Amino acid sequence: MRGEGLAFPECKPSGTMWAAFVPQPSAVRDMATILVSADVKRELAEISSDFAKPIEVLRESLHNSYDAGAKNVRIVAEPETLTDGRRVLTITISDDGQGMSREMLAHFFGLGYSEKPAVAGRSAIGYKGHGTKIYYQASEIAVLTCQDGVESTFVRLTDARDCVYQKRLPAPEELSPAEGLRAGLQLIGPTGTTIRLRDFTPNSVNLIDAFYRDPVESYLRWFTVFGSFQHVVYKTKPDPPLQLWLQGIGESSPRLIDFGHRWPDADVTALKVLQQKDERRPFNYFRKTFAAAQRTIEGGYKIDVAALFEGRRGRLDRDADIKRQGRAGHYFEEERYGLWLCRDYIPVEARFDWLNIEEHDVIPADLGRPLILLNCQDFSLTANRGSVGNSSASLLAAVRQGLIAFIDEISADRDLTKFLNEYQEDLFSRLREKDKRALQRRVTRYNGRQECRVTLPNGTTHTFFEPTREITLFGLISELQILDPTLLGLEILDYDDHSGIDLLVRKGNTPDDLLDAKRVAYVELKFLLGSHLNHTFDHLSALVCWDLDVKDGASVWDASNNEFRMHVTVHGDTTHARLIPPPPNKLQHNITVIVLKTLLEERCQMRCRKNPRPVLKNGRNG
Repeated sequence: MRGEGLAFPECKPSGTMWAAFVPQPSAVRDMATILVSADVKRELAEISSDFAKPIEVLRESLHNSYDAGAKNVRIVAEPETLTDGRRVLTITISDDGQGMSREMLAHFFGLGYSEKPAVAGRSAIGYKGHGTKIYYQASEIAVLTCQDGVESTFVRLTDARDCVYQKRLPAPEELSPAEGLRAGLQLIGPTGTTIRLRDFTPNSVNLIDAFYRDPVESYLRWFTVFGSFQHVVYKTKPDPPLQLWLQGIGESSPRLIDFGHRWPDADVTALKVLQQKDERRPFNYFRKTFAAAQRTIEGGYKIDVAALFEGRRGRLDRDADIKRQGRAGHYFEEERYGLWLCRDYIPVEARFDWLNIEEHDVIPADLGRPLILLNCQDFSLTANRGSVGNSSASLLAAVRQGLIAFIDEISADRDLTKFLNEYQEDLFSRLREKDKRALQRRVTRYNGRQECRVTLPNGTTHTFFEPTREITLFGLISELQILDPTLLGLEILDYDDHSGIDLLVRKGNTPDDLLDAKRVAYVELKFLLGSHLNHTFDHLSALVCWDLDVKDGASVWDASNNEFRMHVTVHGDTTHARLIPPPPNKLQHNITVIVLKTLLEERCQMRCRKNPRPVLKNGRNG
């Protein structure tokens, strides 16, 4: 059947569309049918890209295999070098499920068809017919399937991504099953389906590292049916509905993945046991699970809840996938731990904000964020399965009230109450220790500062501590501007600290100049002037710094990579510094550089000495 296109199902009207309204003299006339149509090409393009992360393709594939009654699923991710030399990611998913007929294949490539074969003991996870459209992010989709255990069907779409990007209706080609075998596709059972996604996503080469085994397994055991937490709710042993084999990047063969969410097996609440792990802070290793099964909430809905409270140290030791200093990991704690709304016992949407319940303060902020998984089979999910946002407001309100009731109930638990109290006191203790260390560092810095004294041109004397960074330099400039506005020759109109600190100044001394935008310019502040600036030179009138970190003749670059040169000269007892554009340069103006430390030494007889009033360890100072 080489070259035969796989036809999409058509919607045929039962009548003809009205071309125009023609009045009829008779009171009885034939009624026409208005044909309603949809732009399938546009919808395919939008839905195929409506997924947050490329790895979600594995969730959709695994759930399709589950819905097809598969007992075994194999996922292989491997780099591939195409004939044009490009290195890409290719993903192959195989199962031994019920397979697909030619009509089901047409629906597979189409949109909105989600008829699922009945499978004993399983409720279908997919029901919108949108999930497999993420496959269109591959440049080529190839499918080998067998439904009856005898005759296989091989279909290939070689321009999948181009179709949706160019908004063309895809035309997958049916070829002989032998060509599928020659192309490297094999079934893993008498019936079932194998799908190969070649060059998956336009960013394929940069996606390869994301499909090593560990990050993929972590994802599968959080956000797919293979990470179900149903056994936690019902206090049973994990019972895998199928076997899942994974071959990640760099592996030579598939290996089995353990089933179920990585939930700890046992509680740890006895103080003696906790002290064996950490005598000083034993509750860092506290752990306790709470669960509620088929709890009826307002509206007659039912929810299942599993909650895990544990000390942070114990969690970091238990969950090796959490990122922390000195350990790579796959996610930050705050990305996964908190409240998740779930369907089919699979986390769908994080709603950490629901835990901030002022009148129910059993979970104070920053106290070892609990993990709470709340399942409701009445949730209606968005097309990309990224949110429960299609659920009614009344259902969401009822679920939240059910959560509050659950939290109120477990708040009476003695172990949990003691844990939260101890954990809170430990948190406060560490905050006090942190503040104490910060205070000691501040005192050390204060004791090491230099006290400076100047006599300004108008005769005013002023004593100050030598600035140590940009903000203290700005404070000193503000003081000097008040004491002697003529010292710097700048009329400061405004300042901003969005990207460093810069001043808006008026050039000249005539107030009317404010009406002329050409007389207004930037002055950038730098504690230590180096070779790079935040602004461009175009509108920069001057630079004020405490000291220089560039030598005479050195290059200084602006934010647009334009080059000026530092030019320092000495006339009598006065040092002058400027930035000058070297030829050829589109800019012709020089930029004045005010080195405040040098200016105060030369014009204001600045003298500095050690801090005369340091803070002493015995609490007294001199």
